[in-house]
Amino acid sequence: MSIIGCQESEETKIKDCIMSFGKAFFNYNMKETLGLCTPESKKHIAYLSSIITEDDLSILKSNPEEAQIEIKNIQMSSGDTSCITTIEIDNWLSIYSIDNPGKFINRRTLTLKLVKRNGKWLVDFRKEDLPQNEKSNPD
Repeated sequence: MSIIGCQESEETKIKDCIMSFGKAFFNYNMKETLGLCTPESKKHIAYLSSIITEDDLSILKSNPEEAQIEIKNIQMSSGDTSCITTIEIDNWLSIYSIDNPGKFINRRTLTLKLVKRNGKWLVDFRKEDLPQNEKSNPD
C-alpha cells in the first residue's frame, strides 16, 4: 500500500519524522536524533556518536552548508504501523571510524524504516541502514 492510501495527517507525521531525523542525524546533532528513533536504535546511534573525533568536528565546522535531505519514496507496510522510506542526502560528512577522518559525500541514497509506537512515528535505525563503507560495529 502506498502513502497515497494514508490519511493526510499520517503522511505529514511520517514526512516530519523523516525530515527531523535526517536533519539531526546527518548534521550530527545526536542528542536530537535520539529522541526521533526507537529505543532499540539508541545503541547504534550512541556508538556512531562515540567515533566522532575532534578532527571530524573541525571538518564539519569548516563547511558552511548543512546536510540536505530529500524524501524520494515512502512505502507503507500492512497495518499502517510501519513504512520503508528512501531518502537522498547531499553534503553529508560520512564518518567511517575513529581511525579515519570523515569525508563529505555529495549524494547518497539510504533506506530507513519507520515504526509507529504509541501514536508517534520513530525511525528504527540500525547500522545496516548505512551504506557498506559507512558501517561500524557497535557490538
